[in-house]
Amino acid sequence: MENETERLTVSDRPLRAVLVDKPEGSADPLAAELARTGREVVLDRVDTEDALASLLRTTAPDVVFTTPAVTHCPTGTVLSTVQSVRPTVPVILLSDVSDQQV
Repeated sequence: MENETERLTVSDRPLRAVLVDKPEGSADPLAAELARTGREVVLDRVDTEDALASLLRTTAPDVVFTTPAVTHCPTGTVLSTVQSVRPTVPVILLSDVSDQQV
């Protein structure tokens, strides 16, 4: 008799992502791109080191995205904060290049 177990695969749960962006930035384009995978996405946006550290302490994101335009939380700060609070979470640096410019 086979042992039947329920397996939770990565696609069975929402993708938890954090976007570190300037206050007036919009998470909509990133959210739209992530949603194209067909997977539910939970996207939190923060704009300061303190907000990022607090969020990382209370949630377990799958990935952190950042842009070079964030003056309140530069890329180096994002990397060091993620490394100290959740060292296994990848950080992806987004550029401002759109498909029309390529």
